[in-house]
Amino acid sequence: MISDGTNSVITTLQASSAFSDWKPFEYRSEITSIIVITIIMTLVLVYYNFSMKKLDPNKPPKGIAFFIFNLLGAFKTLVYEIMGKEFIKFTPYIFTVFCYIFLCNIISVVGFENPTALTTVTFALGLFTTLGTIILGIKYQKSSFFYKFLFKFYIKTKSGNKVMIPYFFNPFGITDIIMPWISISLRLWANIMAGALILGLFYALPMVMFRRDPTVLEPGPEVILFSLFAVPFHGFLDWLVGSIQAFVFVVLTLCYWSGSTEPEEESQVKKIKKKSPLSELKMSAEKRNQSNVDLINVSTIE
Repeated sequence: MISDGTNSVITTLQASSAFSDWKPFEYRSEITSIIVITIIMTLVLVYYNFSMKKLDPNKPPKGIAFFIFNLLGAFKTLVYEIMGKEFIKFTPYIFTVFCYIFLCNIISVVGFENPTALTTVTFALGLFTTLGTIILGIKYQKSSFFYKFLFKFYIKTKSGNKVMIPYFFNPFGITDIIMPWISISLRLWANIMAGALILGLFYALPMVMFRRDPTVLEPGPEVILFSLFAVPFHGFLDWLVGSIQAFVFVVLTLCYWSGSTEPEEESQVKKIKKKSPLSELKMSAEKRNQSNVDLINVSTIE
C-alpha cells in the first residue's frame, strides 16, 4: 500500500508541468559558454604568467601583460582599502571572479548564452562568498561568531564592563548567513536577466510590427535592419552593465568578508567616546597618510 501510494505521488509530480520541464542533467548551451570562458581565462593567465617570468625587472610589461598588471594593481588597492593589508593575498581570487563574471556577462555579444542569466551559476558564485564569510568569521571571531545564533543579554559589572549571558538558540541568526547569499546571487542574476529580456524584446519588436511570429527564429530583413540600431544597447547592457555588476559582486564579497573578520561582540560592547570635529579630522588625516605609506611599502616589497 505504501509503495503504491508513493508511486502515485511520483507519477503525479512527474506529470505536472513544473517537474516535466525540469531536466537537471540535460546539456544546455550555457555549459558551452562556461567551457569557452574557462579556456579563454586559462590561456590568458598562462600567457601572463610566462610573460612576467621572462620580463626584465628594469622594463615595464607590454601588451596584454601590461593591461593585466595594472588591473591587478587596481584590485590589490581595492582589497587593501576594504579589508586591510593582511588580506591582500585574496587579490588573485577577487580578480579571477571579476574576470569570470565579466566574461559571462558579455559573451552573448559573440553569440553565446549568458551563464549568469541562470540562477544555478549565480547561486554557485554566491555560495563561495558565503563559505568565505563563514570560514573567516570562525577564524577571526572564534566563538564570538556563533553568538549570533543565540539569544543573549548583558550584565553590567561593578567595574563598568558588560558580560554577555547566552540563554537560548536564536533561529533568526541563520538569516545573517543565508540572506547575504540570496541577495548577492539574485542581484547578479536579476540584472543580467533583465538586460537579456530587454534585448530580446528589442529584436522581437520589428517582427511584431510586420505581423510575424517572434517565437520563430527566421529573421527577415527588418530584423537585420533593427540589429544595426541594437549596437548601442549591446554596448550599454552587455559591456557597461556587465562590468558594473561584476565589480559590484566582488565589492560586496569583500564587504561581507571584511565584516566577518571584525570581532562582533567587541564592536557592540566597547564604549564610543565623543570626539571634537578637529580631533576627528586629525585622526582621518593620519589614517590616510598611514594607508598611503602602507601601499607604497606593499608595492615596494612586491
